[in-house]
Amino acid sequence: MTFATQPSRPDATDYALLCTLAAIWGGSFMLIKFALIDFPPLTMTVLRLAIGAAFLFTVSRAMGERLGAGATGLTVIVLIGFFGNALPFTLISWGEQEVDAGLTAILMGIMPMATLILAHFFSDNEKLTVRKLVGVMVGFAGLVVLTGPSVLRNIDGDGIRQLAILTAAISYGVG
Repeated sequence: MTFATQPSRPDATDYALLCTLAAIWGGSFMLIKFALIDFPPLTMTVLRLAIGAAFLFTVSRAMGERLGAGATGLTVIVLIGFFGNALPFTLISWGEQEVDAGLTAILMGIMPMATLILAHFFSDNEKLTVRKLVGVMVGFAGLVVLTGPSVLRNIDGDGIRQLAILTAAISYGVG
């Protein structure tokens, strides 16, 4: 697989894929709420990770790929798996036992901001700019509009679980 060194301008397909991804991610908070009726948070995390791992393993084998990482590579894989999947899946599921799915979506909206700030400090080529900051803020405002500003009335509810969801968002940024 090769990657272009110069990014191209996004076209209609890129925007359609982005909207599809947003719908999938946004819809997951509602689906988590339904799954919590039958499964506790840790069980849901294990099931999500097992299903995802089985799918990725099957696809990679079908493509002739194999996991051949040394100790350093495996350490990176484990850390990314923990911060990018296991920790946030668990925190979101636990938080959503008491927090509304719409409020969860808004709280998770902090993730792009967290990623932007972390990238500024931990990468050489993703520095914070006014344009990027404004873009993330407009996106966050759009999220609030789409989920409904009335959801913000519940922000004074279970603070610990809301904090868990915010921690999950930051964990995604770390991942």
